[in-house]
Amino acid sequence: MTQKNNMELTIGSYTHIISYPYPIQERGHRLRVARKSHYIEIIVVVSSPFDNAGYFLNPFPVLSTNTYTPWNIHHLNLDRLPVLDTTVPSEVEWLSPFCVLQLSDAEKAIRNGDQIQKEQAPNALLNLKDSLHAIAMHYSGVQGRQSQTIALCDVPQGGMYAILFISGIRLDLASMSIALDAAIVPLSEKRIDELSPGIGHMQFLSDEPIVQIRARGHELVAWKRALPAFVERCRNWVHKPNCEYRAQGRIPLSVAWGEKPLCSCGEGVGLTGPQWKVPEWKALLPFATRTAISPIFSVSYIESVAGVLNKTTPSKPIEACWTCGSAGKPKLLVCGKCKKAKYCSAACQRQNWTTHKKNCKAL
Repeated sequence: MTQKNNMELTIGSYTHIISYPYPIQERGHRLRVARKSHYIEIIVVVSSPFDNAGYFLNPFPVLSTNTYTPWNIHHLNLDRLPVLDTTVPSEVEWLSPFCVLQLSDAEKAIRNGDQIQKEQAPNALLNLKDSLHAIAMHYSGVQGRQSQTIALCDVPQGGMYAILFISGIRLDLASMSIALDAAIVPLSEKRIDELSPGIGHMQFLSDEPIVQIRARGHELVAWKRALPAFVERCRNWVHKPNCEYRAQGRIPLSVAWGEKPLCSCGEGVGLTGPQWKVPEWKALLPFATRTAISPIFSVSYIESVAGVLNKTTPSKPIEACWTCGSAGKPKLLVCGKCKKAKYCSAACQRQNWTTHKKNCKAL
């Protein structure tokens, strides 16, 4: 396999590239040689959302035609959304199970499984969802130390790379969701001299150290790609003629640890309301851009979501293991009783039997 949708056929010194219309899996293909009819047929397995083949595209694209628009995240007018009262954490404990519902059943299995697998590139979005959950828990005080100031960090790379100032949790009534009304300060090596006094001022006035969320490796890249979309979805200002997005021709500007992903057009804009009058933030707010950060939920018609809550009509993927989400080794096994449930191995079937047996006959 030479590219995601190409297969290279070699016969002696002759080489031919076979192109398929869709991304394909590297393994599981079959070769048929018709010697009398003089043709060769290669049957391949199409890549699915549950395997490691295919293209790992940016899950948060921002279109840049006449303006900048997030492709798959809806717009919000933050100032028109009601604010959730989080003064009593025990009254908003529902935030935790709400954020847990971001994960599909396959993602939950990966999160609770091998740590090495969890840190791989295909699972970057899973880790980002976990971090979103942690941020909501820390801000609300439902879990961990309550704090309005939260930093994203990658310790092996050098520490913090973004600081979030969260003014509140807004209720996204139209989508029955929430949005963190926050101002983000991306840290970069080029601006460290400008930002250092403000960071020192913030740490001096704060009674406790900044809450740090570990978001490293591939998750760092996912965050850098997500932040421009989170900013654009709530933008009520106009990009400047010398906008860095336009000058460099890319969004985000960079996904590297020591470089900023956002343009500077929105820095300090819309941060004059009373909710932003926090003494520790004053020196850094001119470098901050307002953003609306929301939970990212899995799509139920692609993969199973909510597990045992789907008692009557389980929403399981058609061509994926019901336990781990893989595409088969090389084929999927079918439950002998209901003929609907599919597994990549007998081990996965045994692991899922406690849950599946409740609905097996109904299927």
